[in-house]
Amino acid sequence: MSKIRVGIIGCGGVSWRHVLRLRRNPRVELAAFCDIDLERARMLRNEVYGAEYSANEILYSDYKEMIDKAELDAVCVFTPHALHYSQITYALDRGLHVLSEKPLCCTVEEAEDIVRRAEERNLVVLVSFQRRFIESYIKAKELVQEKLSKLKLITVYLNQDWRKLAKGTWRASKKLGYRGMLFDSGSHVVDLVLWISKKKPLKVYAKIDCDDFEVDLNSVVLAELEDGVLVSFSICGDAPRGMTETETFYGRNGTAVRIDNGRVSLIYEHGDRLVFNTPPIIPEGKGPDDNFINAILGLEENRSPAKDFLRVISLMEAVYKSSRENRPVDVEEIYS
Repeated sequence: MSKIRVGIIGCGGVSWRHVLRLRRNPRVELAAFCDIDLERARMLRNEVYGAEYSANEILYSDYKEMIDKAELDAVCVFTPHALHYSQITYALDRGLHVLSEKPLCCTVEEAEDIVRRAEERNLVVLVSFQRRFIESYIKAKELVQEKLSKLKLITVYLNQDWRKLAKGTWRASKKLGYRGMLFDSGSHVVDLVLWISKKKPLKVYAKIDCDDFEVDLNSVVLAELEDGVLVSFSICGDAPRGMTETETFYGRNGTAVRIDNGRVSLIYEHGDRLVFNTPPIIPEGKGPDDNFINAILGLEENRSPAKDFLRVISLMEAVYKSSRENRPVDVEEIYS
């Protein structure tokens, strides 16, 4: 296999960042572009190959046709959340590796099925949780695992003007977005907490507010993880302009690791603070797209595998069930 032939499913805004990174990878051939709006697919193709490139045979409006005809090795899925499962499973059943934007899919049942199909065929499925590839978050995980004597409590604040961004788009629709702010932007911090702590979620109590939206805007979540670790999530999708994000991991004896919009600090009992100037960036060639290609080639481990998403989706499903039924929910209930 000289180059990995990659097809793009969904050529909207988020796809461009991924495609521009893939374009720089010498092991990749961007072989096909698919979007229900062919003009969007054409624009992305032109960005990669130039406006003078006129090979329309690499443009598709039907992902099944692209997968069946384009002789691909892998696909990248950048479509609305509710479409992911059918597109991913179609690709896996035809022997293709898959990179998917978050969230991978919408339910635990779907996630389990994706994991099973990928394992049966020895295929790579990578979920694009970017924080796993950002240097400052990698440093924070190292500090939590090595410097805190015993992790006891985690607090998470995520505030974004998500209402304004989502209004009038598929993200505000149950049919295409499936859920709201927690499921969309919030899935990043849910994954981050589980990835850094290395703890399994056990129990959830949550309240969700949709206001006048079809999907959730605001949520407050209390969760219990393995070994008695407690977590609080405060997620606001109707915040002033911009986004703020803070996670604090508290250990015994007054120690804590804080991530403040990507800036990492280790805090000691007497208030001293060691600030790490690790940049909140994805280094060139070290992001999810490059890891996906290297995992296919057997050069690296998959750093954001589909099986890890099972814990993320189980916690999020428990959140929605808890809010709907107004009671604490054991995460194991979601699997039954």
